[in-house]
Amino acid sequence: MNSAFGTAITKALTAATKDLAAEKKRREKDARTARRSIPSYQEESLREVVFFVMRRAVEEATENGKYTVPARNLYYVVRRIIQGYTDKELAYKYFTKLLTQYEQSHGAIRGLTFDPRGHLYEPHTEKEVPLGTLDVADYQLPEHVFNKILYVEKEGFDPIWKESKLAERYDMAIASGKGYPVVAVRSLFARTQSGGGDYRLFVLHDGDPDGYGIARTISTATSRMPHYNVEVVDLGLSVADALERDLPTETFTRSSALPEWMRTPPRRRTPSGFVERPGVLTDDERDWFEGEHIYGRQYECTRVELNAFLVPDLIKFVEGKLAAVGADEKLIPPEDAVAAEAARAHRNVVKQGIARHLDEMFDTDAIADTIVAETEAEVIDDPDEWIAQAYADDRSSFWRTVISHEVADRLDDDRLEARLVELVNSAIAEHAHERTSDAD
Repeated sequence: MNSAFGTAITKALTAATKDLAAEKKRREKDARTARRSIPSYQEESLREVVFFVMRRAVEEATENGKYTVPARNLYYVVRRIIQGYTDKELAYKYFTKLLTQYEQSHGAIRGLTFDPRGHLYEPHTEKEVPLGTLDVADYQLPEHVFNKILYVEKEGFDPIWKESKLAERYDMAIASGKGYPVVAVRSLFARTQSGGGDYRLFVLHDGDPDGYGIARTISTATSRMPHYNVEVVDLGLSVADALERDLPTETFTRSSALPEWMRTPPRRRTPSGFVERPGVLTDDERDWFEGEHIYGRQYECTRVELNAFLVPDLIKFVEGKLAAVGADEKLIPPEDAVAAEAARAHRNVVKQGIARHLDEMFDTDAIADTIVAETEAEVIDDPDEWIAQAYADDRSSFWRTVISHEVADRLDDDRLEARLVELVNSAIAEHAHERTSDAD
């Protein structure tokens, strides 16, 4: 290699390296300056940094409260802002934990929403409601459609419930999720208790520590919902259920300690105060979940999943559990609701019959075609201009809605009624003449 050329390359690389080093030092200095602005800042406290920037991040993400913001969107804003204060990485899972702590100490973040995790299936109506914050907030529990709700920790069983018509046969809505019930699910459960409705609530889960945790979370207060207290019947799957039915088990490796509540009896709030209730593990459960020590913090444990059931056996299992707690009855509304529904159905059938006979007697399509032909030129002059004007007034307008409203406004309702009377009278006279002729 030419020595002059090599020298030039060396100088260029050295210069570039110096520039990069200088840039790195500048960023580190800026970060240190920013850190000093945080009260009692500690280098290792990522939590403190997130709390410090949270208000600014919320204002930016919601444009000062103008919009709602999904938790994950807020996460990206926070993650970007904290880069000026720390080099530490912020994982989304840890961020959601910090959100709970932040709201506990600073109050609920207005406009914060969480993505749907699962859905609620209504029996008989077949309506499905996403289990997200906004969806559940807008959802109105229907009257006298179901009186039970079952939360299942997995979504994969939906076809089984539908094919077996389990929801319809037990007048029971089925909420399926992805593991632990989110705030939206528990908010819905809490609403069934506070709205004066007569609902019974159930949970179905795997036979493992998380499954037991799901059953506990859906019925007791947590850090995110400290005042939550709902009566939920645990249908299993318990270890005892699995042993009784000789279900196939599997092993898993546990690297973290079992939660404290599994080792001490949990307490439940009652009008008279806190009382202890059974909740510690049985000997079999302790053998399964504590497992055998492998090395370090690793333990080989045993569990059983709902998937271990054959489909017919799973359906029978749920039905048996419902029957055991007296929840196999069909929904029968109060007498006044039944009477009102019967009256409404009677009126609807009469109206439908009248409409059918009128349509047969007077050929309402022909009458409509006549009036349309007589009024179309007068009503419809320049629909393109209607749309242009509507867009100028409100960009959120939809052109079909604009046309529908404009036509309704332009059609003279009094003239429509008068012309309708003329045509109907003519049809009545013709109908009467035909019947007279038939009689002769």
